[in-house]
Amino acid sequence: MLASVGELGVIDSGTQVTFEEKAGPVVLSIRPREGQGIWCELSAPERLSLGPVISTASLAAAVSLPDDAVVTATHPPRVVSVGLPFIVAQLKDRAALERARPRMDGAEALMLKA
Repeated sequence: MLASVGELGVIDSGTQVTFEEKAGPVVLSIRPREGQGIWCELSAPERLSLGPVISTASLAAAVSLPDDAVVTATHPPRVVSVGLPFIVAQLKDRAALERARPRMDGAEALMLKA
């Protein structure tokens, strides 16, 4: 967004900017795309690391969904990180995502297990 509104100056051949985030430095490479505005690619502060698996029931409770709304066919819910830990999970459908409502007490309990 900053590049597209000109806040980073003219992007004629490409540039890099670094954002200092809680997870660490995030390097963003920006270059023009002929006739299509700009192209951006960011580099995470760390390589992907896989943390503990989270039980379906615990995750469902933390986001106010029934257990069957969490799908495990592709992968189980688990903590992952690229500098800052977060939980990835697959839900049954978009409707489940729309119904999800985080319960901070449940989410904090999951992250403490990580």
